[in-house]
Amino acid sequence: MQQTSVVAVVVSYRPDERLYRALDALAPQVGRTVIVDNGSDAEAVGRLEAVADTSAGKTTLIRNAENAGLAAAQNQGIRFALEDGADWILLMDDD
Repeated sequence: MQQTSVVAVVVSYRPDERLYRALDALAPQVGRTVIVDNGSDAEAVGRLEAVADTSAGKTTLIRNAENAGLAAAQNQGIRFALEDGADWILLMDDD
């Protein structure tokens, strides 16, 4: 039986602790996570990079130099997920 691939696309902008808790809760429920960061500061980006680096390849971080807006960031994540073979895409953000 072929397993369905669900990819979560999570948009972040200056995230707080709630995002990291949400990512931890989300990870076992999806096949993969794509975080699209919309121009957060270096500290937040460093933390998001650490999440991706410790995910055993299940999390990808896409960094935008500036805030491109929610829809643009979602579209970036959707394109990445589809190219990666997603059957389903779950859209989330840090609000």
